[in-house]
Amino acid sequence: MRNWIVRMLGMCLLGFILVSPEANAKGWQEGDIVKGDYRDHEIAKYPLVLTEDKKVTFSMKDEVEREGKPVFAVFSVAVYDEAKKQVAGRDSSNESQQAELQVNLKKGTYTIQIVGKSESVGGEFQVSYQTSPVEGMDLEPNNSRATAPEVKLGETVFGQLNGRLVQDDMDMYKVILPSFGKLTFHLQQSEPPSMEASYFHMDLYSERNEKLDRLSSFGGRPNEFEILLPGGTYYFPVSLQNSNLATANYSFSTRFEPLNENEWESGKNKNFETSDLLKNNKTIRGFWYEGYENYSQTRDHFKFTIAADTKITFTLETGKVLPALQVIPSDHSALPFFSYFDSDTTKLTVSEIFPAGTYDVVSQPRFGPLRGYEEYRLLMQMESFKDVLVSNPYYEQIETLAQLGINKGYKDGTFHPAQAIQRKHIFALINRMDGLKLPRVRQMRQFKDLPSSHPNYQDIKKFYEAGIIDGSGNYMKPEANLTRAELAKILVNTFDLKLKGNGMVFSDVNPKSGLSPYIQILASNGITVGTNGKFMPTDSVTRQHFSVFLLRIIEMQKQK
Repeated sequence: MRNWIVRMLGMCLLGFILVSPEANAKGWQEGDIVKGDYRDHEIAKYPLVLTEDKKVTFSMKDEVEREGKPVFAVFSVAVYDEAKKQVAGRDSSNESQQAELQVNLKKGTYTIQIVGKSESVGGEFQVSYQTSPVEGMDLEPNNSRATAPEVKLGETVFGQLNGRLVQDDMDMYKVILPSFGKLTFHLQQSEPPSMEASYFHMDLYSERNEKLDRLSSFGGRPNEFEILLPGGTYYFPVSLQNSNLATANYSFSTRFEPLNENEWESGKNKNFETSDLLKNNKTIRGFWYEGYENYSQTRDHFKFTIAADTKITFTLETGKVLPALQVIPSDHSALPFFSYFDSDTTKLTVSEIFPAGTYDVVSQPRFGPLRGYEEYRLLMQMESFKDVLVSNPYYEQIETLAQLGINKGYKDGTFHPAQAIQRKHIFALINRMDGLKLPRVRQMRQFKDLPSSHPNYQDIKKFYEAGIIDGSGNYMKPEANLTRAELAKILVNTFDLKLKGNGMVFSDVNPKSGLSPYIQILASNGITVGTNGKFMPTDSVTRQHFSVFLLRIIEMQKQK
């Protein structure tokens, strides 16, 4: 009886010992067959050392006598990296006594675990492996940012995830975008779909670990999404949601189209908090997209602010989908008209007078599911003044200054663009600029035509005390017109402009004139270009031309 017990204990202890003495001496060598008896949850461990990246194929054979009765998942082979993280694995076949596990492995040391999984039936396993050159980019371990391989734009990648055996298996990749543009991902199961089809997820993350989007592919059905992104590095893990397969194969591809980010929506404008700024008289290009699974982007958000009640015309144009637009006050106050607009054609045009305030604009398809990609163009055009329409050649400059709170026009809603501008209005408009600082170098004195009760007294006083204007004797002449040469001197002194290069020669400007240096400085800074080689120094400055000069100075200061 004692001898029988000893023999049984010996068999249990030897159940997972290598049969080959040569294999024991050298470790597990390619082509060696390891054998052992398995029982439920018993584990055998074998070291595997690779001196270079290789595709490793494990051949698994189950020697249990089945006697026509199926035995499910009787033993499994699992591969662990040096960090003791499982990177691959599969169990023996449900329908055959033989199975294979194929995996691309980076050079290094691995632990191969063989685990018995049959509670009711014991048996003997046989496992061997062969190596071959790596196939594809799915090289394990690649489940972290540090180990993520870079996917070249335009490349198709094939990979494999473990289904039943490895919990939360995932492959991590990265892509580097050279500039702003449209990135397209296409994902699908690479085997033909079957009753055991797999459900894959692909998540997209920024370098700051901000989750941007998710793409899913179920039942072998291909799916893709398109997204606008700035240049940079992005990471995307591919994971298996569920699968009854031992291993599940996938493929994905990328496409990238560089775009001018000054012409397109940012791609981040998916809600009110991340709205893009909608600029006046500037066409914005964008797109809507709807995939077959849970990814869609069919609502883009924009924002604008108006300082006064303004007539605004929106134009939203698509290729084939009927467009719709919502304009919503940011404070959710009621508008005097319905704020949802749509069209029966691919071009939507709507004009309304909007009260002063900040607004959210939502562009979207008019009807139901989009199922694919649709590009659109959105244009907003403001008309703050009755006599400055979009057709006016100086509309953009006049309207831009109006939105900055500089051009305010007259009480009747007009601007009188072609009218000569008065001196008092010059100083009032410049004084409305944000951040204007004029050093005080002298005290204000009295002028017969400028009482302290004058509406523009404080504006004019600021420029006199800064030494920019002197008046004419005892008169300031606030209602007088201003010549183009006189304006050049005021602008140069106000903004402390310096000569750049050699200036510009105008045929009607006498080089010996006292105002010539100011004209040259103005021209050298790109504030004036003249007309047909002439500056017209004695002509009165019109309100529309002054708007051009002032806006150019504002834009120049932004670039400093």
